[in-house]
Amino acid sequence: MSRAQAILAAERYFDQGRFFDELARRVAIPTESQDPARAGALAQYLETELAESLERMGFDCRIVPNPSGKYGPFLLAERIEDPNAPTVLSYGHAADRAHQAGERPFEPAAGHCHAASANGARSTAAPTAGRYWMVSGES
Repeated sequence: MSRAQAILAAERYFDQGRFFDELARRVAIPTESQDPARAGALAQYLETELAESLERMGFDCRIVPNPSGKYGPFLLAERIEDPNAPTVLSYGHAADRAHQAGERPFEPAAGHCHAASANGARSTAAPTAGRYWMVSGES
């Protein structure tokens, strides 16, 4: 796929509402890695939402237990297109458990300018948004 084709596909994905639909589905899964009662939801999120999606994009994925034994596992995904190209590192973690009164943290709501808001989507380190870094391939 060319760069232009990839941009066009991303624009269609967003304009057809599929981005918001996928975001809403993912945010609705109550993933709180620090809450043992949510372990099943976290496993579903990692296995069926993230890993399957990443694998369709050519990533090799594996889920590894948290060495602390207290919290949820980690999802590691890797795709090497060119060993000489820069590396993109994505990091996300559980959203803040402190919610304002009346807030529904697992239900996205459309805001101004078509912005979406939900606990897992608006956190600066949310698993649905994540943070990305470019890492040089040089040592």
